Amino acid sequence: MQNALNELSNFVAKNSKGEVYPWGNGAAFDISMLEHCYRQYGIDAPWEFWDVRDCRTIEHISTLDKRSFKRDGVHHGALDDALHQVKYISVMIKEVRGVSL
Repeated sequence: MQNALNELSNFVAKNSKGEVYPWGNGAAFDISMLEHCYRQYGIDAPWEFWDVRDCRTIEHISTLDKRSFKRDGVHHGALDDALHQVKYISVMIKEVRGVSL
């Protein structure tokens, strides 16, 4: 587990350009579990608590329905779930911001 956390931290540091906004499908669930793991191993999470984002907020304010987005991969598979969330959240953010789709 410690190696995985260190690898995640290294990945974030290498790819974030100093801005880190972790997204979860429920900020009090996914990200909280990761932060707990970081604390257990005495490692600083590579983000600040105030930078955590929540997919459900965007889903709530968008007029689009996440169920209308084609689902690929395995349900409840971590990577497939994340890729699916990226797919619909990125479109919903554009819609909320008024960017033509």
